[in-house]
Amino acid sequence: MSRHEDKFVGFDVPRLWEDRSIIAFAAPSDSKRDGSANLVVTRDTPAPGETLDAYVDRQLFELSGSRDGFEQRDKQSVEISGKTGWVVHFASHGTSGPLEQRIVFAPLSDGQILCITMTAPRTDAPQLNPLFDHIVRSITLEPIKSSPS
Repeated sequence: MSRHEDKFVGFDVPRLWEDRSIIAFAAPSDSKRDGSANLVVTRDTPAPGETLDAYVDRQLFELSGSRDGFEQRDKQSVEISGKTGWVVHFASHGTSGPLEQRIVFAPLSDGQILCITMTAPRTDAPQLNPLFDHIVRSITLEPIKSSPS
């Protein structure tokens, strides 16, 4: 068995189980508004032989079919730590109202794809867009250290 350790908890993980950790940050809540800005980081494994470009296109197709009011605003390539990734900007309707979202897709050295989703209520997006731009520019990728299985 391998072992998971972070600053909050440690435990044994069965062999061959995938690390599907999620990192989430949220802006302070405001009682006058429905919802707040947030950032969620996940990793995913592309289908066998699937390129990053094909993965991003598949995700966009799935989002367009699963999100009410989905409207793609932009799709740009971006360099992150010397690797080519993508930033996709789209709008949709969430449970708390209209949303603006960006997803950064970046290839990781172990073949997985890093996905960073930034979400803001549409009314807050003009104020938060410069912050989201800064976050995208600040992303660095480190080589994945594999844990013993």
